[in-house]
Formats: sequence, C-alpha cells, structure tokens
Amino acid sequence: MSGEERCDHDTPRPLHDELWRVYFRFIGRRASPKNSLKVLAGPYHETIEVNNKKKSRSWVIVDLKKPKGPIHDKEKAKAIRLRDALNAVGRQPRFRECYVKARFRVLRKATPPAHLL
Repeated sequence: MSGEERCDHDTPRPLHDELWRVYFRFIGRRASPKNSLKVLAGPYHETIEVNNKKKSRSWVIVDLKKPKGPIHDKEKAKAIRLRDALNAVGRQPRFRECYVKARFRVLRKATPPAHLL
C-alpha cells in the first residue's frame, strides 16, 4: 500500500527552499528514523496556472508497508506529520502572502475485473 503526498504552493525562492528543507527532514539520508519515509516514486513537479498566477505542484508516492496493522499506521502517521509540517511553512509570518496547501491520501491498488485478466 502507498500514500500520495502532494503540495501546491507559490514559487518564491525562500518558500521553495523551506518546503524542500521540510521534505528532507522526512525523506532521504538526513531524515531521522522517527520521521523517515521510503519513496516509491517521485518527487514529481509541474507548474500550473491558477487565476493568472503560476503555482508549483509537487508530489511523491511513499511506502505505507502493509495494507493495515501497526506498521502501516506508523508509516501513515509519518506521512501525516510531513503534510502538517509542509502546511506549517505556509503559516509562518514571512510566507503569509504565499499559498501552501499540502495533502495526504492513501492509495490502494486498482482491481481490474477478473474476466479481463
């Protein structure tokens, strides 16, 4: 089972850098064991336009281990902490004029109809 972490944000360099700092607290060799998430795919990035303003959208797919149970719950809690930490960046006084919205959702494998397999 996996989860998608997605973050939409304005693109000023200081905001962009701060969001990456938060990301690296959870992903990669600098992440503490308490927060470390395993990436299955990404991170990916695209630039979108909303109300004639350019915004960035980034996402990453993380491993939530087994479909349920204590290991899954622990990994899901880490992903939720990452989402909350990214959103907290947007609430900092220096970024109040910027837009940051991080989301997390659990992804499940698609199940094609058996008669088509």
